[in-house]
Amino acid sequence: MLLLTGLSLALVFICLVMLSKLVDLVWRIFPSLLGRSFAEKLAGHFSSISRQPKRLLVVFLSSVTIQTALVLMSWWLGKAAGIGTDVGPWLFARPLAKIIAVLPVTLNGLGMREGVLASMLFPFGADAAAIVAAGLVWQAVMFTVGGIGAVFLFITNRIDPAAQESWAATKDQQPG
Repeated sequence: MLLLTGLSLALVFICLVMLSKLVDLVWRIFPSLLGRSFAEKLAGHFSSISRQPKRLLVVFLSSVTIQTALVLMSWWLGKAAGIGTDVGPWLFARPLAKIIAVLPVTLNGLGMREGVLASMLFPFGADAAAIVAAGLVWQAVMFTVGGIGAVFLFITNRIDPAAQESWAATKDQQPG
């Protein structure tokens, strides 16, 4: 399984490196295809990223570490709610439930994520009601932390004029 994962990541990296050549090839084959300028810009950005493989690796490992920490905290909350499953099924089910929650069916995936997580962990002996309860508590924690972060951002932008100038300069540089 680990070999398959490594090969998949290598294939994705190779495709990102080769993206600019693939974009040219696609528009040589289909010259009337829409979206060429967008695809060329996207390929240029990926090309610039691929020239910095160490930075890309650091960002990737940071992302994996943060997401694993979030899954482990969710598993710990589930344990506190009385869900007796091992961490392995959580490491599999939680990211899939988060991906499915992106579907535009409910507000911020509420209910979808918990339902998917309950259905995926049920075969491992987990109580579906406890999973849904733990998932809703987790979302309440995430909303609360996000709200605290927003208040902190608002306060620091009010107090620090340099932060406001930096924000304005960044906002002015963005296209569109």
